[in-house]
Amino acid sequence: MKIKFRILLLLFMFILASCSGNDDNESAICIPTSMSMIINGEPVEYNVSGTGIDWDWSRQKHILDQSFYYSSSSLGESTISYSVPHKLKGKNVFETFVFRTYLNGSYIEINLLNEDFESEVITNSNTCLYAVFSGKFTLNNQEIIITEGKASFIFENPIQISF
Repeated sequence: MKIKFRILLLLFMFILASCSGNDDNESAICIPTSMSMIINGEPVEYNVSGTGIDWDWSRQKHILDQSFYYSSSSLGESTISYSVPHKLKGKNVFETFVFRTYLNGSYIEINLLNEDFESEVITNSNTCLYAVFSGKFTLNNQEIIITEGKASFIFENPIQISF
């Protein structure tokens, strides 16, 4: 009886260890680095312009920052940038999600988190970030509707954080 109990205990420990917090397999659901969405019915693909991971000393956490740019006659030269705590996943967890444009001689910056905006970070690991988003905002008295938004970033070198 003790042998059966020990075998069951070892089997349980093996299964538990196999399901530990290794999130590197999450990168399988990521797509190559990109940001795409449908804006007012038109497919739009943004280009990556920068990424970084910074240590926030006051909160004792790493923050992932990324930015993307796009050139369009209707939206002007625009960028979208966001930040999210490293490894944080879930609905509406972005700390910033900002749309910036230079349109008709004016610089406009809109924090989409203050608008009708929803997002979900699905993967946020040492190798990849993948999120989906949608929402709407007003730009120069025109309603901008974003649907099917996807942001993905695959790190060339996995993030190595040691603190």
